[in-house]
Amino acid sequence: MRLKISLLLLTLNSIAFAQTNFSSLQEVLNLAEKNSYTTLVAAEQNKLASLTTISAYGNALNPRIPVSASITDNTRLPVSFFPGQFFGQPEGTFRQVAIGHQYISLLNFSPQFDILNFGNISKIKSAKANEALANHNALLTKKNLFDQVNACYHNIVSFQAQIKVLKQNQQKADSLLKIVGNKYAQGLVRKQDVNDVEINAISIKDKIEQASLSLDQQYLILKTLLDTEENVSISQQLSTETVNSQLKASGNINEENAKFQLAFSQAEYKSALWNNLPTLSFVTSFNWQNNSNAAFLDSKNSWINSNFWSLRLAWDFPTNVPKITALKSNLINFHIAEINAKHASLQTKLLNEQMDKDFEKSVAQYKNNLAIYQLKLDNYQKSNNQFQANILPLDKLLIAHNDLLVSEINVATSMAAIAFNKSKIEINNQVK
Repeated sequence: MRLKISLLLLTLNSIAFAQTNFSSLQEVLNLAEKNSYTTLVAAEQNKLASLTTISAYGNALNPRIPVSASITDNTRLPVSFFPGQFFGQPEGTFRQVAIGHQYISLLNFSPQFDILNFGNISKIKSAKANEALANHNALLTKKNLFDQVNACYHNIVSFQAQIKVLKQNQQKADSLLKIVGNKYAQGLVRKQDVNDVEINAISIKDKIEQASLSLDQQYLILKTLLDTEENVSISQQLSTETVNSQLKASGNINEENAKFQLAFSQAEYKSALWNNLPTLSFVTSFNWQNNSNAAFLDSKNSWINSNFWSLRLAWDFPTNVPKITALKSNLINFHIAEINAKHASLQTKLLNEQMDKDFEKSVAQYKNNLAIYQLKLDNYQKSNNQFQANILPLDKLLIAHNDLLVSEINVATSMAAIAFNKSKIEINNQVK
């Protein structure tokens, strides 16, 4: 029994602490594309657009077979007046005669289809344009998701690097606290000096706690983007390999999306225009009727069959308000789409240039931060040596330590910024 309980607890613990580790951004993007609700919704929207296209082909002929059946009980037949002399009565008199059958059973079906329906035919092109737009919207949704994942991913990498730097400096602060504590015991420093060193250690500890909480928040955001309840972790370390990257932004997904929107708006306008043309239809009707004064569906009376076929030309006079409104609305939407397409073309060019500038800016900032860090490290080492030799006051050493800490964190965050901007350009170039 105890063995079963132990095995159960081990199983529960393994489930509770199940975790997926990622070593690269691409692994996270693959999972996001597979799991995210935005991707799943986009796939369903693509199916809906495809169904609309198939429906448009069917509606070009618009085949239909209306079927109707009825039974009528004429409880009081209508009366007609016939001249009386037909029945041996004096001329000038009339006689009431009930004409018809009390029980009438009727079955009708009328197969028909459109030979020429320009409005429905034009809807095929509109549906195809809508399907292409839906497919491209899915790509745009995917890119937006990837951009969010990219930002969250590199925030996590950045916070992890900052925590690593802070913990390394915490060791320096703890070591300094011991040294100053020993000097205080020997009467070589003041109590204020001990307090200052302790404040420095607490300050670094607080920074670690705040960075850890921010890291946890970013992991929660990432789990939301991935639509997973499973714990995730990222093991990628910051690297200087991306500093010399020669990537150039060349994506045009927003411009392409505007073109697809323009094509759809144009197709919708032409569809509304063609919808005002006449429609030629082929119409048939097949009828079976059973009349009786005895009962419904009287087997003693034979069914009477009648049928016809015809060509029917239908045209709404150009005063049809809904059609006129639809035509004008689609024309306005078409003009708006033209404006948006021109704007998207210029915007795409400027956004690509902006991404290139952001990457160059992050590289330049990293190089400057690295140079500053190397100088701050030299200052700290010299200040520490001078403090150990009792020729530098403690406050100067603490200032040098804090300057070193800030510069080292700046190096880590600027390296993360380079990786983020590089991945942003790659996503921009690849998702097409």
